[in-house]
Amino acid sequence: MVREAARLLVPGGRIALTSWEGWGEAPDRYPRDLPDLFRNAGLRVDRYIEQPTWLERQARIYRQAAAAQNRDDPAVTALAEEGRRWRRYRDYVRRIVVAAYRPQ
Repeated sequence: MVREAARLLVPGGRIALTSWEGWGEAPDRYPRDLPDLFRNAGLRVDRYIEQPTWLERQARIYRQAAAAQNRDDPAVTALAEEGRRWRRYRDYVRRIVVAAYRPQ
């Protein structure tokens, strides 16, 4: 995804995104070392900021989905299930904001 974004950016163009970043026992679906992913795509990272308050926000969303009374909603059910899986590795993910640009 980062390579495609870099391909689409004009020289001097910028991209900013948030993502979960994993380490240790986090599943492989979580990228590791986001700055390297951007650099390897030819972009220069000028912001890489951890958002620690997002962890509790995410946990709250999962708790609310698990406590929801409407079990007929497949989206709520899927979110509650994701929350049960997420508990096992929540200490190995963090929410990151990355801003980068394509050099001129």
